[in-house]
Amino acid sequence: FLILTSLLSLSIVIHDLALLEEDLRPSILSIPNMKYATPCLWEWLSCLQCRRRMRVLQRRNKCLWTTLVPVWTVGHLLIFMVVMYPIALLVYMIAPVRMSRIMVFL
Repeated sequence: FLILTSLLSLSIVIHDLALLEEDLRPSILSIPNMKYATPCLWEWLSCLQCRRRMRVLQRRNKCLWTTLVPVWTVGHLLIFMVVMYPIALLVYMIAPVRMSRIMVFL
């Protein structure tokens, strides 16, 4: 817990310092900007989350979809904690200014 709190504090400091410098403001990524900056990653995440399949299932079989939503939600939480947060942390270590907003709100 102490490590995560320290990383969050560091992210907030880097983000705020980057916002103070006008030249760095455009380089800070937000969630919508990340979609355009890394389209392959965004497509991989959509595939990993099975969004399209769940939409199709919702239209075709509401009863099965209703029973799968809790399992799907728990799966998303696990994927976020096991896959996404470590990847974001790794990218943050490589590009702290660009990823500062993502890490603050992640």
